Amino acid sequence: MPVSNPIISAVAAYEKSLQTHVQWVDCRFALSDPEDGYRRYTGGHIPGAIYLSLDHDLSAAVVPGTTGRHPLPDRDAFALHTTRLGLSPQTPTIVYDAEGCPFAARLWWMLTWLGWDSVFVLDAGWACWHGRLP
Repeated sequence: MPVSNPIISAVAAYEKSLQTHVQWVDCRFALSDPEDGYRRYTGGHIPGAIYLSLDHDLSAAVVPGTTGRHPLPDRDAFALHTTRLGLSPQTPTIVYDAEGCPFAARLWWMLTWLGWDSVFVLDAGWACWHGRLP
């Protein structure tokens, strides 16, 4: 059963990471500069976080005249992709971005679409975490 409230504060996320292994996923992205999120990730991220790009990981290929800008990938292909990245539905997963969480929310939805139960969106994203570490 999915968590009742998928929003998690930086303090609660930090405490959860002290109690159990947590998967962190950085989804920072800028529609105006698709490489910006990865540059920010390489410039600093939550320790242990992997990076997923809206264009490369959270979307299927665009088919001009048929799909929108970021079509959903095939469900089975996305499930295989998460496995290849080392992500597991049995491990709590906390996703974040830095733009008000639309990209993290997309990943949250996609993981719950796959049937994952323990997926959280970091409240206020990277800025909140970065400013609140003990």
